[in-house]
Amino acid sequence: MNNANEKSAGRVASLAATSTPAPGPGALPAPAPRGWYALDRLPHRDEAFLRQSITYRLFDSVPAHVIESKKAELNAGSAVSLAATSPLAPGPGALPAQAKLHAWRERRLREFLENYEDAGHGSCSLKNPDVAAVVRENLLHFDGQRYRLLEWCVMPNHIHVLIEQYPGNRLQDIVDSWKSYTAKRANAILGRTGEFWMRGFRDRFIRNERHLETVRAYIRANPAKAGLVAAPEDWPWAGSAASLAAASTGSAASLAAASTFAPGPGALPARRECGQPGRSVHSSAADNLSGKTRAIHQSQTGGTRLC
Repeated sequence: MNNANEKSAGRVASLAATSTPAPGPGALPAPAPRGWYALDRLPHRDEAFLRQSITYRLFDSVPAHVIESKKAELNAGSAVSLAATSPLAPGPGALPAQAKLHAWRERRLREFLENYEDAGHGSCSLKNPDVAAVVRENLLHFDGQRYRLLEWCVMPNHIHVLIEQYPGNRLQDIVDSWKSYTAKRANAILGRTGEFWMRGFRDRFIRNERHLETVRAYIRANPAKAGLVAAPEDWPWAGSAASLAAASTGSAASLAAASTFAPGPGALPARRECGQPGRSVHSSAADNLSGKTRAIHQSQTGGTRLC
């Protein structure tokens, strides 16, 4: 067994050791990963323990006619390049040339979309701190259950998320869950109805550690690159696995220091269980991510858990 397989097997064994007992008779089986598939004419890859960089946008962040116009421009340019570089008769190198041009088009389109949305087009409803808080809590809620949350950033009109998928959780189902819940909550907050998110999403699986660090750096730098803050750490609507771990450690220490040796009669529990109104499991950690967001987040504490 090679190192990659050993690592994957170790993750499965570790997750199995901490999982609940096997489902009883009649329980629905966990959905199988889809591997490679197409959705809205975009390629996606769906596998357990695959690290995924995901972007989803507000419905009006990049108008459809802008996307189609750019695609037509890139297609025309690549067709000219292909004609200029192709041999008179298709040879062994013809297919790789076309594949490279396809990759070039995809890269240029992605760069165009990133720059366009960073310019702040559309309603930018995620600027509303109450809406941004809903999105943040939604991402944090299923961390450690459906996926491992590695990096995230809520921009004014789009979201960047870096996760590691867990077994039994399809990528499309994860993103659909995020978008469905937050659209309903955001529309209620904003007093509007109708479409909130753009259909579909863009994802890229992480090829290696170098790619991982490149994606991490991009997500962290995005607010500063867009001119929203002077330095990435000044943006309150972003976080990482490391910041969550540090915040959780600090929250646990504070709770231990404030607790009595044994709770007396009638004492309130230190933590609410799922289904009860109040703060989510991740609330303390999220509060510690940035002092700027603490007051905003505390205004959300009367909400209902995302069970």
